[in-house]
Amino acid sequence: MTLDPITSAHVAIRDATPADSDFICQKLAETFTTATAEQRKVHFDVPWPTPAGGRDYGVVAHVGDRIVGFGGLFASERRIAGRLVRVLNYSSWWIDPELRGAGIGRKLIEGIFAPRTSSVITLLTLPASMLDFWLRQGVQRFEHERRAYPFPMLRPAAWRGGVTVLPRGTYPDALGHETIRILKDHEPLRCQALVLERRGQFCGVITRRRSIRVPAVHWPGPARWLGERLAVADTASAIRLFRARVSDLLLGQLQCAEVFFVSNPTFFRDHFWNVGSLLARRQRAVALLGDATRLGVPAAWGLPADADYWTWRPSPVPDDQIDALYSEFFVLPIGQESR
Repeated sequence: MTLDPITSAHVAIRDATPADSDFICQKLAETFTTATAEQRKVHFDVPWPTPAGGRDYGVVAHVGDRIVGFGGLFASERRIAGRLVRVLNYSSWWIDPELRGAGIGRKLIEGIFAPRTSSVITLLTLPASMLDFWLRQGVQRFEHERRAYPFPMLRPAAWRGGVTVLPRGTYPDALGHETIRILKDHEPLRCQALVLERRGQFCGVITRRRSIRVPAVHWPGPARWLGERLAVADTASAIRLFRARVSDLLLGQLQCAEVFFVSNPTFFRDHFWNVGSLLARRQRAVALLGDATRLGVPAAWGLPADADYWTWRPSPVPDDQIDALYSEFFVLPIGQESR
């Protein structure tokens, strides 16, 4: 007797629960080697406060008791453009290899997006091989002015004054309740949540070190700025770090301090060269990476870089208000950890 092949008609969709954690995390780890199964359990135990409406882990596709697919979500509640919004980061995707091409992917999409039209849904780590598929589903970029800003890691002495970093865990009331909450939520994660100060003015910043492909940055000419000496304690360390960065470039990688959040764009712009060099030095990076609109910095100051962050349409808030916070970037070892 020959069993009929499984098709999408046999597949049902239900919400994922923590009881699914062991099986799903093992399958994700087998398919995507960027994180272990144990590290991926953070999908079901995220380290930031539970948003109103509770957690949302995503959905599973199943045939009877057999799980054949998973679409994972990270949920957070944010005040964006003056309104309280539930933000869902579509963080993971798995389909049983034996059943790919059977229409399960489309059922997962319907199961995730159809009931969640009032939420902002972001997709931040789409593999290039799946981009055409997601474009057909209606995703659109939400960063339109993404730039890489090259910085020497050692500034001339005349540039060093002015902006300082407050001690870890120091959050002046002047930052505002929402900024303090975001910084506190991210302080224990894979990033640097910093408070910058100059003459009684403050700016909250969230950044982490990340490696990106050099072709993703559109160079106008040779990277002459790489010849600047690096901000390290001794000459031997400077030579080792310089060699590492040159090696990165030869291998097609650019080490960046990616800036995900700036609470005071005016402060960031007014002190940009000081702040940029400070962040690059702390992250042992040779460039800042971020959206010019969010940073409050003219796009013309940087080099155009490919935008790879996407949002599902329709989004209830403007594109320039959406960011990548509360996502897999801060809980999984994607790119390279903050140093």
